[in-house]
Amino acid sequence: EEIPCPDPAAGLYIVDRNGNDCKVDIPADCMAIQLGECVQIVTAGAVQATPHCVRGAVPPPGSNIKVARISHPVFIDTTPQHKLKVPEGTTRDD
Repeated sequence: EEIPCPDPAAGLYIVDRNGNDCKVDIPADCMAIQLGECVQIVTAGAVQATPHCVRGAVPPPGSNIKVARISHPVFIDTTPQHKLKVPEGTTRDD
């Protein structure tokens, strides 16, 4: 059973390209995909990882509401034998 979130401040937050924290609301019929630092490194910064965090819901004081944040992260990574290298001509800071 899906219940509405009791805390409008809960959810996904990202840091935009200007360094501002922004709450992101993803429509119910959409899926968000976050590319991580591995992709940023192997593309020499052409694709940037998005700094982000998730704020859990805080039920209103005195309520009996019990909610849990449920997510399903899927990590796609290289094999342990594959050494991840910054592309030639770039630095980790790029």
